[in-house]
Amino acid sequence: MKGQNTKFFFDQLSAKALKTGLVFITKKELAYKCGAYYLWRLATEIKTGQPVLLIRAGIHGDEIAGPLSILEYFEEIIEYG
Repeated sequence: MKGQNTKFFFDQLSAKALKTGLVFITKKELAYKCGAYYLWRLATEIKTGQPVLLIRAGIHGDEIAGPLSILEYFEEIIEYG
């Protein structure tokens, strides 16, 4: 999911997150010898004493099911969280 696919994923995820008005996005570049990768953090306001829901998805080779699942179920994840 490099190049255009990564941009597509981030654009779609950003649009869904910003549409809620509840989610904040930060993007950090992680530099490695073989190239750079990005870490995206989407978070809502953390309320003291409330449980925290952590969902993590990554890409291994060309397996992109995790990130695609987040796109597919984003609204339900936000509603649950």
